[in-house]
Amino acid sequence: MSTEQKPTLEREAKAIEELLIGKVLTGVIRHQSSEVVLQFSDGTRLFVNGEVQGSLDFSVTGGRHEN
Repeated sequence: MSTEQKPTLEREAKAIEELLIGKVLTGVIRHQSSEVVLQFSDGTRLFVNGEVQGSLDFSVTGGRHEN
């Protein structure tokens, strides 16, 4: 994979932003000692894990589009 094809931090941040834009935050949960989960009204969850080799790991799951 060339350098141009590798995801950059900016592209990853933009992708997460696009998945979450317009969603309503309904809760914040400490899922594990190193992980926080943001829950949204449509069922979307954003997991933020701070124990992945000293960096942050993000994961977005579930949800439906709200219109």
